[in-house]
Amino acid sequence: MPLDWSNYDAFFNVPRQQTQIDQTAKQEIETLSAEILQLDPSVSNNVWGACSPPGVSAQTVIRISGETSHRFSHLSKGKAVGLKLFKLKNGPGAPRQSDVAHAHVELRPKLPGLPSDFVQEVYGAHNINGRYYLVQEWIEGESLGDVLDRNDVLSVSEVRGILRDLFEGILIPLWSVGTIWWDVRDDNYCLTPDGNGRRLVMIDTDSLIAYAREIVETPEDFTRRDKTKKRAMQRVKTIVEKLAWSPFIGANVPRKEDVRLKEAISAIRSAAEQCFLQPGRLVGGDAAFQQMLKRFDAEVWNSPLAFHSHP
Repeated sequence: MPLDWSNYDAFFNVPRQQTQIDQTAKQEIETLSAEILQLDPSVSNNVWGACSPPGVSAQTVIRISGETSHRFSHLSKGKAVGLKLFKLKNGPGAPRQSDVAHAHVELRPKLPGLPSDFVQEVYGAHNINGRYYLVQEWIEGESLGDVLDRNDVLSVSEVRGILRDLFEGILIPLWSVGTIWWDVRDDNYCLTPDGNGRRLVMIDTDSLIAYAREIVETPEDFTRRDKTKKRAMQRVKTIVEKLAWSPFIGANVPRKEDVRLKEAISAIRSAAEQCFLQPGRLVGGDAAFQQMLKRFDAEVWNSPLAFHSHP
Protein backbone atom coordinates (compact mmCIF):
# COMPACT_ATOMS: atom_id res chain seq x y z
CA MET A 1 0.00 0.00 0.00
CA PRO A 2 1.28 3.56 -0.69
CA LEU A 3 1.02 4.44 3.00
CA ASP A 4 2.74 2.69 5.88
CA TRP A 5 0.02 1.94 8.46
CA SER A 6 2.21 -0.05 10.87
CA ASN A 7 2.37 2.61 13.63
CA TYR A 8 -1.35 3.25 13.29
CA ASP A 9 -2.21 -0.45 13.56
CA ALA A 10 0.22 -1.08 16.42
CA PHE A 11 -1.70 1.51 18.46
CA PHE A 12 -4.63 -0.91 18.56
CA ASN A 13 -2.64 -3.86 19.88
CA VAL A 14 -4.15 -2.99 23.26
CA PRO A 15 -7.80 -2.02 23.91
CA ARG A 16 -8.54 1.59 22.95
CA GLN A 17 -11.53 3.91 23.10
CA GLN A 18 -10.72 4.90 19.52
CA THR A 19 -12.17 2.93 16.60
CA GLN A 20 -9.71 1.39 14.14
CA ILE A 21 -10.60 2.05 10.50
CA ASP A 22 -10.82 -0.83 8.01
CA GLN A 23 -8.97 -1.40 4.75
CA THR A 24 -11.64 0.36 2.69
CA ALA A 25 -11.34 3.51 4.78
CA LYS A 26 -7.55 3.31 4.59
CA GLN A 27 -7.71 3.11 0.81
CA GLU A 28 -10.00 6.15 0.74
CA ILE A 29 -7.53 8.11 2.89
CA GLU A 30 -4.64 7.13 0.63
CA THR A 31 -6.52 8.26 -2.48
CA LEU A 32 -7.63 11.56 -0.93
CA SER A 33 -4.16 12.26 0.48
CA ALA A 34 -2.45 11.73 -2.86
CA GLU A 35 -4.97 14.12 -4.42
CA ILE A 36 -4.48 16.75 -1.68
CA LEU A 37 -0.72 16.64 -2.16
CA GLN A 38 -1.01 16.37 -5.96
CA LEU A 39 1.52 13.57 -6.01
CA ASP A 40 2.96 12.40 -9.28
CA PRO A 41 1.73 8.85 -10.08
CA SER A 42 5.34 7.66 -10.06
CA VAL A 43 5.48 8.72 -6.40
CA SER A 44 2.05 7.57 -5.25
CA ASN A 45 2.63 4.02 -6.52
CA ASN A 46 5.38 3.55 -3.91
CA VAL A 47 5.32 3.97 -0.13
CA TRP A 48 5.39 7.76 0.30
CA GLY A 49 4.10 8.34 3.85
CA ALA A 50 3.70 6.87 7.34
CA CYS A 51 0.49 7.13 9.38
CA SER A 52 0.39 7.99 13.08
CA PRO A 53 -2.27 6.73 15.54
CA PRO A 54 -5.55 8.67 15.71
CA GLY A 55 -6.08 11.62 18.01
CA VAL A 56 -9.13 13.28 19.51
CA SER A 57 -10.09 14.97 16.26
CA ALA A 58 -7.53 13.57 13.78
CA GLN A 59 -8.07 10.27 12.00
CA THR A 60 -4.33 10.19 11.40
CA VAL A 61 -1.37 12.43 10.64
CA ILE A 62 0.71 11.26 7.69
CA ARG A 63 4.42 12.03 7.73
CA ILE A 64 5.74 12.81 4.25
CA SER A 65 9.52 13.07 3.99
CA GLY A 66 11.19 16.17 2.64
CA GLU A 67 12.47 14.17 -0.31
CA THR A 68 8.95 13.58 -1.63
CA SER A 69 7.79 16.24 -4.09
CA HIS A 70 4.26 17.62 -3.54
CA ARG A 71 2.36 20.85 -4.00
CA PHE A 72 3.46 22.25 -0.62
CA SER A 73 7.17 21.54 -1.14
CA HIS A 74 7.93 25.19 -1.91
CA LEU A 75 6.54 26.16 1.50
CA SER A 76 8.15 23.37 3.53
CA LYS A 77 11.51 24.05 1.83
CA GLY A 78 12.60 20.44 1.65
CA LYS A 79 11.53 19.53 5.19
CA ALA A 80 9.10 16.80 6.19
CA VAL A 81 5.44 17.72 6.47
CA GLY A 82 2.49 16.23 8.30
CA LEU A 83 -0.87 15.83 6.56
CA LYS A 84 -3.48 15.89 9.32
CA LEU A 85 -6.79 14.33 8.27
CA PHE A 86 -9.72 15.05 10.55
CA LYS A 87 -12.31 12.45 11.42
CA LEU A 88 -15.55 12.79 9.54
CA LYS A 89 -17.35 13.49 12.80
CA ASN A 90 -16.05 15.39 15.81
CA GLY A 91 -16.73 14.47 19.40
CA PRO A 92 -18.93 16.54 21.75
CA GLY A 93 -17.57 20.01 22.33
CA ALA A 94 -15.03 19.81 19.50
CA PRO A 95 -14.79 22.84 17.18
CA ARG A 96 -16.39 22.58 13.77
CA GLN A 97 -13.79 21.44 11.28
CA SER A 98 -14.80 24.11 8.76
CA ASP A 99 -14.14 26.78 11.40
CA VAL A 100 -10.74 25.28 12.16
CA ALA A 101 -9.75 25.20 8.49
CA HIS A 102 -10.98 28.77 7.96
CA ALA A 103 -9.12 30.06 11.01
CA HIS A 104 -5.84 28.47 9.94
CA VAL A 105 -6.08 29.92 6.41
CA GLU A 106 -7.73 33.31 6.96
CA LEU A 107 -6.98 34.29 10.57
CA ARG A 108 -3.81 32.56 11.74
CA PRO A 109 -1.52 34.52 9.36
CA LYS A 110 -2.79 37.69 11.05
CA LEU A 111 -2.10 36.57 14.63
CA PRO A 112 0.56 38.76 16.27
CA GLY A 113 3.73 36.93 17.27
CA LEU A 114 3.64 34.43 14.40
CA PRO A 115 5.44 32.82 12.70
CA SER A 116 7.72 31.58 15.48
CA ASP A 117 10.52 29.01 15.65
CA PHE A 118 8.77 27.63 18.73
CA VAL A 119 5.36 27.09 17.07
CA GLN A 120 4.58 24.47 14.43
CA GLU A 121 3.80 26.09 11.09
CA VAL A 122 0.69 25.32 9.01
CA TYR A 123 1.02 25.48 5.23
CA GLY A 124 -2.57 24.89 4.17
CA ALA A 125 -6.06 23.80 5.24
CA HIS A 126 -9.22 22.89 3.34
CA ASN A 127 -11.54 19.95 2.68
CA ILE A 128 -11.86 17.29 0.01
CA ASN A 129 -14.97 15.13 -0.38
CA GLY A 130 -16.16 16.35 3.02
CA ARG A 131 -12.89 15.47 4.77
CA TYR A 132 -11.09 18.44 6.33
CA TYR A 133 -7.31 18.50 6.52
CA LEU A 134 -4.25 20.51 7.51
CA VAL A 135 -0.83 20.39 5.93
CA GLN A 136 1.70 21.36 8.58
CA GLU A 137 5.35 21.38 9.50
CA TRP A 138 6.49 17.99 10.83
CA ILE A 139 8.21 18.24 14.20
CA GLU A 140 10.51 15.32 15.02
CA GLY A 141 10.82 14.10 18.60
CA GLU A 142 8.44 13.12 21.38
CA SER A 143 5.80 14.99 23.29
CA LEU A 144 6.59 16.64 26.59
CA GLY A 145 3.63 14.68 27.96
CA ASP A 146 5.30 11.36 27.18
CA VAL A 147 8.51 12.50 28.89
CA LEU A 148 6.67 13.62 32.02
CA ASP A 149 4.39 10.57 32.13
CA ARG A 150 7.44 8.29 32.04
CA ASN A 151 8.88 10.15 35.03
CA ASP A 152 12.15 10.72 33.20
CA VAL A 153 14.91 12.08 35.41
CA LEU A 154 15.88 15.46 33.97
CA SER A 155 18.88 17.51 35.03
CA VAL A 156 18.38 21.01 36.38
CA SER A 157 20.01 22.29 33.21
CA GLU A 158 17.51 20.39 31.04
CA VAL A 159 14.56 21.58 33.12
CA ARG A 160 15.74 25.17 32.95
CA GLY A 161 16.04 24.93 29.17
CA ILE A 162 12.55 23.48 28.72
CA LEU A 163 11.04 26.14 30.98
CA ARG A 164 12.86 28.89 29.06
CA ASP A 165 11.48 27.56 25.78
CA LEU A 166 7.95 27.33 27.19
CA PHE A 167 7.93 30.79 28.74
CA GLU A 168 10.50 32.88 26.84
CA GLY A 169 9.92 31.19 23.47
CA ILE A 170 6.16 30.62 23.51
CA LEU A 171 3.93 31.95 26.30
CA ILE A 172 5.50 35.34 27.04
CA PRO A 173 6.08 36.57 23.47
CA LEU A 174 2.62 35.47 22.30
CA TRP A 175 0.56 36.46 25.35
CA SER A 176 2.34 39.82 25.46
CA VAL A 177 0.95 40.72 22.03
CA GLY A 178 -2.51 39.30 22.67
CA THR A 179 -2.24 35.84 21.07
CA ILE A 180 -3.69 33.92 24.03
CA TRP A 181 -5.12 30.39 24.13
CA TRP A 182 -6.22 27.94 26.80
CA ASP A 183 -5.05 24.42 25.86
CA VAL A 184 -1.50 24.45 27.24
CA ARG A 185 -1.43 20.72 27.98
CA ASP A 186 1.95 18.94 27.90
CA ASP A 187 0.93 16.74 24.94
CA ASN A 188 0.71 19.87 22.80
CA TYR A 189 4.48 20.38 23.02
CA CYS A 190 7.25 18.40 21.39
CA LEU A 191 10.88 18.08 22.48
CA THR A 192 12.66 18.09 19.15
CA PRO A 193 16.39 17.47 18.61
CA ASP A 194 18.32 20.74 18.39
CA GLY A 195 22.12 20.64 18.26
CA ASN A 196 23.33 18.66 21.27
CA GLY A 197 20.06 19.10 23.13
CA ARG A 198 16.33 19.42 22.62
CA ARG A 199 14.08 22.40 21.95
CA LEU A 200 10.43 22.71 22.92
CA VAL A 201 7.99 23.39 20.07
CA MET A 202 4.24 23.90 20.28
CA ILE A 203 2.42 21.34 18.12
CA ASP A 204 -1.25 20.57 17.39
CA THR A 205 -1.88 24.29 17.00
CA ASP A 206 -5.65 24.05 16.52
CA SER A 207 -5.82 25.24 20.14
CA LEU A 208 -3.76 28.30 19.22
CA ILE A 209 -6.55 29.58 16.98
CA ALA A 210 -9.36 29.08 19.51
CA TYR A 211 -9.79 32.85 19.89
CA ALA A 212 -8.35 33.90 16.55
CA ARG A 213 -11.47 35.82 15.53
CA GLU A 214 -11.46 37.91 18.71
CA ILE A 215 -7.70 38.51 18.40
CA VAL A 216 -7.86 39.61 14.75
CA GLU A 217 -11.25 41.34 14.48
CA THR A 218 -11.59 42.92 17.96
CA PRO A 219 -8.01 42.95 19.31
CA GLU A 220 -8.84 45.21 22.28
CA ASP A 221 -11.72 43.01 23.44
CA PHE A 222 -10.25 40.32 25.72
CA THR A 223 -13.59 38.96 26.94
CA ARG A 224 -13.09 35.37 25.77
CA ARG A 225 -9.33 35.29 26.33
CA ASP A 226 -9.53 36.65 29.89
CA LYS A 227 -12.17 34.07 30.84
CA THR A 228 -9.89 31.23 29.81
CA LYS A 229 -6.59 32.28 31.43
CA LYS A 230 -7.28 30.45 34.70
CA ARG A 231 -7.88 27.22 32.78
CA ALA A 232 -4.70 27.73 30.79
CA MET A 233 -2.59 28.38 33.87
CA GLN A 234 -3.94 25.25 35.57
CA ARG A 235 -2.28 23.28 32.77
CA VAL A 236 0.89 25.35 33.01
CA LYS A 237 0.90 24.57 36.72
CA THR A 238 1.00 20.83 36.02
CA ILE A 239 3.89 21.20 33.56
CA VAL A 240 5.97 23.51 35.76
CA GLU A 241 5.58 21.48 38.94
CA LYS A 242 6.38 18.18 37.23
CA LEU A 243 9.45 19.69 35.55
CA ALA A 244 10.70 21.36 38.73
CA TRP A 245 10.46 18.04 40.60
CA SER A 246 12.00 15.87 37.87
CA PRO A 247 15.66 16.28 39.07
CA PHE A 248 14.61 14.55 42.31
CA ILE A 249 13.01 11.50 40.67
CA GLY A 250 14.85 8.38 41.80
CA ALA A 251 16.44 10.12 44.78
CA ASN A 252 15.76 8.82 48.26
CA VAL A 253 14.11 12.02 49.49
CA PRO A 254 13.11 11.88 53.18
CA ARG A 255 9.40 12.48 53.68
CA LYS A 256 9.87 15.76 55.53
CA GLU A 257 12.14 17.10 52.78
CA ASP A 258 9.80 15.76 50.10
CA VAL A 259 6.93 17.79 51.56
CA ARG A 260 9.10 20.90 51.97
CA LEU A 261 10.39 20.83 48.40
CA LYS A 262 6.99 20.22 46.83
CA GLU A 263 5.42 22.99 48.89
CA ALA A 264 8.22 25.34 47.83
CA ILE A 265 7.75 24.43 44.16
CA SER A 266 4.01 25.06 44.38
CA ALA A 267 4.44 28.40 46.17
CA ILE A 268 7.07 29.65 43.71
CA ARG A 269 4.98 28.62 40.71
CA SER A 270 1.86 30.20 42.20
CA ALA A 271 3.61 33.54 42.78
CA ALA A 272 4.71 33.71 39.14
CA GLU A 273 1.26 32.66 37.92
CA GLN A 274 -0.43 35.81 39.23
CA CYS A 275 1.25 37.88 36.54
CA PHE A 276 -0.16 35.68 33.79
CA LEU A 277 -3.71 35.95 35.12
CA GLN A 278 -3.87 39.73 34.70
CA PRO A 279 -6.54 40.92 32.25
CA GLY A 280 -5.57 41.99 28.75
CA ARG A 281 -2.13 41.58 27.22
CA LEU A 282 0.57 40.10 29.42
CA VAL A 283 2.79 42.76 31.01
CA GLY A 284 5.83 41.89 33.11
CA GLY A 285 5.96 38.25 32.09
CA ASP A 286 9.74 38.21 31.69
CA ALA A 287 10.33 39.56 35.19
CA ALA A 288 7.87 37.08 36.73
CA PHE A 289 9.51 34.17 34.95
CA GLN A 290 13.06 35.22 35.85
CA GLN A 291 12.03 35.55 39.50
CA MET A 292 10.51 32.06 39.37
CA LEU A 293 13.75 30.58 38.00
CA LYS A 294 15.83 32.48 40.54
CA ARG A 295 13.72 31.13 43.39
CA PHE A 296 13.81 27.57 42.04
CA ASP A 297 17.61 27.79 41.97
CA ALA A 298 17.84 29.20 45.49
CA GLU A 299 15.06 27.32 47.27
CA VAL A 300 14.63 24.01 45.41
CA TRP A 301 17.41 22.99 43.05
CA ASN A 302 20.18 23.89 45.49
CA SER A 303 19.28 20.75 47.45
CA PRO A 304 22.00 18.07 47.28
CA LEU A 305 19.18 15.59 46.63
CA ALA A 306 18.85 17.00 43.11
CA PHE A 307 21.83 14.76 42.36
CA HIS A 308 21.22 14.65 38.63
CA SER A 309 21.65 18.40 38.28
CA HIS A 310 24.50 20.22 36.66
CA PRO A 311 25.08 23.93 35.87
